[in-house]
Amino acid sequence: DVANAVFDGTDAVMLSAETASGRYPVEAVRVMDRIVRAAEAGVETQKPSPVLRRADAEAGRGSFPEALCEAACSAAASTDARAIVIFSESGATGRLMSKQRPAAPIIAFTPFETIQRRMALYWGVISHRMPRIARTDERMLEVDRRVKTEELAATGDRIVILSGTLVDQPGGTNTMKLHAVT
Repeated sequence: DVANAVFDGTDAVMLSAETASGRYPVEAVRVMDRIVRAAEAGVETQKPSPVLRRADAEAGRGSFPEALCEAACSAAASTDARAIVIFSESGATGRLMSKQRPAAPIIAFTPFETIQRRMALYWGVISHRMPRIARTDERMLEVDRRVKTEELAATGDRIVILSGTLVDQPGGTNTMKLHAVT
């Protein structure tokens, strides 16, 4: 069941109440971790799972944020980017990016603790809180500082950044930037 969940494109797995409260919950988590890692090793990154592709087809595609997430994955692969950085007010960009299963890690920044926690459950997303910073140049300086401090990227590394031109507008992701960490 755990491996099939990974093959179907799930973002997170959890133990049932019975297993979690049983005699060996830590060992159960370790076994589940090994299963997830083995299953993920066999899953091709850079492509959404068949289940997610089918859901996309049924829902209809075409939003700017979704198109930008696809473009960011392609740009990250083409430029050998160290990471994909996103800014998200609602968590939607984190979910859309996670769905793409990029090879590069997804570093998500949000001003809200609840959104940070939600995005931490998405596949491949490393979520952080960051206050809103309206000026783009100041936002880039803070990104550089954070990714270097947390050893997610180093000076000179390439990263792809997704954000919105209006920083406090949920659903407003409309900008992609190819950036070298300074």
